Amino acid sequence: MKIGIIGSGNIAFHLAKKMDETGYQIKEIYSRNHENAQELADLVNAKALKDIQDFSEKLLLFFCVPDDVIAHLSQQISERGIHIHCSGATDISSLQSSRKGVFYPLHSFTKSKEVLFEKIHILIEGSDVEVINELETMAMRFLSGNSIIDSTQRLKLHLAAVFASNFSNLMIDFSQEILEKEGLNPKIILPLVEESIEKLTSLTAFEAQTGPAKRKDFKTIKKHQSILKSYPEDYQNIYKILSDQIIKRHGEF
Repeated sequence: MKIGIIGSGNIAFHLAKKMDETGYQIKEIYSRNHENAQELADLVNAKALKDIQDFSEKLLLFFCVPDDVIAHLSQQISERGIHIHCSGATDISSLQSSRKGVFYPLHSFTKSKEVLFEKIHILIEGSDVEVINELETMAMRFLSGNSIIDSTQRLKLHLAAVFASNFSNLMIDFSQEILEKEGLNPKIILPLVEESIEKLTSLTAFEAQTGPAKRKDFKTIKKHQSILKSYPEDYQNIYKILSDQIIKRHGEF
């Protein structure tokens, strides 16, 4: 099928590029920011629309927009095409078309960072077998792994992804802020982060856990907490909560 895209942000950018590279014809793109829509349309030889009502009727329409506007935008063009959203946390029922689906790449997208789709797993859901088959074919063209799961399972997966990606990134942000404040290069931590991730290819996160809380090194923990007294209270609280959790998960004396 020919493709229509609603949105022009990170995921729209990378999906459009990959669709174009793998032989899909992207016919029309709409975004509330028409300049961005035009820029993306020029990249994939599509037409930028100024009004969402101008979409053609026989398109596979991908909603690459924030979760809280998916239902509203889908309602505006409910009689046009097959509606597909790309959200991990939004139920398929938010789409107002009679035929609909979900194409959720389990990944963090940034326009400036190249995406290797062959390393991404895509979670698929559809209102009927034909929609599912169409989305599975797209995932296979992308060389991505894929699984068919329902909206309840996908939301739980999204929760797990927030812990694994968003929260761990926040911890690295805190780490780099401490390094900068103490006059150290914030990038010095990156090889350690890479090694921590690399371990997970052969170990579970539980097995790979190290550090003062794991080995019950309370003397070092107190030294860290002393340093954190010059930082916002949230830093001290987070350090204590996480250290306590590691101690609890890996057993008391």
